[in-house]
Amino acid sequence: KLQFLYFIGYTNMFSNAAAGYEIPADPESDCLMAYSGPELEAVFSLEVTENMFLHGMHNGMIRGFFLDDPVTACELASHRSVVKGLVAEGNSLHSCSLDGAVKTWDLKSKEEIVSRDVGQGVVCLAEKNDVLYAGGNEGLLTLWDAAGMIHEPKKQLKAHVGSITALEVMSPSQVFTVSTDGLAKHIDVNTGKLLAAYEGCGPLHCCVLDHDTSVLYVGGSCTHVLLFDVRTAVCIGQLRGHKEAVVGMALSDPTVMPPKSTYPCSPTADPAVPPSPTPATPTLYTASEDMTVMQWNTSTNSLEYIFMGHNSAVSSMVLTKTNQLYTGSYDGSVRVWDTDSAHASVQTKDIQDREKKLCAEAQAKSEKESKPKVKQAKSKKKTKSSPKR
Repeated sequence: KLQFLYFIGYTNMFSNAAAGYEIPADPESDCLMAYSGPELEAVFSLEVTENMFLHGMHNGMIRGFFLDDPVTACELASHRSVVKGLVAEGNSLHSCSLDGAVKTWDLKSKEEIVSRDVGQGVVCLAEKNDVLYAGGNEGLLTLWDAAGMIHEPKKQLKAHVGSITALEVMSPSQVFTVSTDGLAKHIDVNTGKLLAAYEGCGPLHCCVLDHDTSVLYVGGSCTHVLLFDVRTAVCIGQLRGHKEAVVGMALSDPTVMPPKSTYPCSPTADPAVPPSPTPATPTLYTASEDMTVMQWNTSTNSLEYIFMGHNSAVSSMVLTKTNQLYTGSYDGSVRVWDTDSAHASVQTKDIQDREKKLCAEAQAKSEKESKPKVKQAKSKKKTKSSPKR
């Protein structure tokens, strides 16, 4: 059974000394709950379903734990190396590993349904419209029919020289890939045609696409996030803030509020407390090896909030369909973050800043009006006579 903590403000609701819990590195943590314990080792990949979270381990094991009562929900043992990617869809779970296998599991029966061999280590997975996409550590992009039991791939493309570290599916035929070769690519998987290439400033690890604005966010070892307009293939900006490599990112759905927390003793569990307004634009979350998660305003490209609490590099991040943020780390913990309070804090700060600005403007105007007006005597203008010839 996992150990877990609840936080209110800056105070731990349980006795850390008596229970043997570890106090978070940041005393001002915005962590609603942290799962940790001897059974939860370094987290290499993470996925969250309606009732449990699953994480991939270095030894090829996949473990699942219930969200409300963190006891073991399942143990899936078949991979022979590090589990690098997990994607859940309904009652199915897809997993990929450096052992070169992509597997599909039935989460109800806890049994392996199908195993596919890529021929090289697989680093990332994505699924959309019943198509499963996998990125290999030698640059191979492979597609399967996710709904079928077919082992043979629908398509294989040599997309990169380096390892494909992340995938973003724009449509059934168009995919964005990023790689350790320092390139992000826009590929038509039906024809194999390269539609565009975007150059980073070092190995790239993650990407996410804002479908409404056609902006591709790319993160990597250079510590900042690059913004590309996919319509013109031009870099239009950078987000600077992290001190180490950016390894994960996600965009929120601006039409969905983060769920009011149901965790016991949670500061947002009171139904009488009104929720903070929904952000008008998507919020970008970035995870880094500097042990932090950062929240960005995509309309102003400004840093809004920093979530701190992990004691080692953040390795994986999941933003659920309800905008609940989960992160996994090499410190052996999975954390749930209070994004609702973060938005409220940002909005409060914005209101305070506006009030300060208005007060300063009013005070300046008042001081200007209260100053006595000194009537200055008009000086007679001297006309310069034209020189005589």
